[in-house]
Amino acid sequence: AAAPIIRAFGFAAHGGASVALVGPNGSGKSTLLQTIAGVWPAAGGEVALGGRSIFAWRSDDRGRHIGYA
Repeated sequence: AAAPIIRAFGFAAHGGASVALVGPNGSGKSTLLQTIAGVWPAAGGEVALGGRSIFAWRSDDRGRHIGYA
């Protein structure tokens, strides 16, 4: 898209937390989750896991800590 789907924001979840992401179809939920999981790079800012960029983790290592269905 010409414009970002998701506006800039900040968020933190602590170990053991469960988070639900809800919204209408086409609102960017899957895109956000894929960015958090390291599938897509963020267009701006950074996604971090344990204080390190998500891309500093090997994919099999971060897979043990991040999942979505």
